[in-house]
Amino acid sequence: MKTYDPYETVSECARNAGFSAAHIYQKRYKTLPCRAPIHPATVYRDTGWDGWKEFLGKTISSYDEVQHAAIHAGCTTVVDYKRMYKELPVNAPSAPNLIYDEWTSWKEFLSSDFDSYDDVHQQVLNLGIATARDYWEQYKTLNCNAPSRPYNVYEEWTSWDDFLGNAV
Repeated sequence: MKTYDPYETVSECARNAGFSAAHIYQKRYKTLPCRAPIHPATVYRDTGWDGWKEFLGKTISSYDEVQHAAIHAGCTTVVDYKRMYKELPVNAPSAPNLIYDEWTSWKEFLSSDFDSYDDVHQQVLNLGIATARDYWEQYKTLNCNAPSRPYNVYEEWTSWDDFLGNAV
């Protein structure tokens, strides 16, 4: 049976080497100046293992920091967040609903101070935006704080046709 250096030693070696993710560690662990296992989760499961982020010294940003970054990146749905969280300018978790004590709901987490349905609807009508595609291409240029996916934000939502003034 192989013997490895203690958890704290291997973790410190990996942090000092700048390993930022599990896949990087597993490709380069043999370059560390300590006796490190390829699968530290298995070797150290009873002696300190608490996940890759802790092992590699990657702290997760606060709820407020991640929420702010997600909203400003245009995340308005769970699907948006899951697709974009790695690109946020903070260290965002893949499942904030499982991490943060202050979690209440995805709707609350991704809500912003969007202008009212009526204000956004009026801007859309004033600009003559006629299709959902046109809206997605132009919503950031409206003279109001409009969501990218209004159907996920407004309780008043009925349809694109109604929102765009195309209802017959």
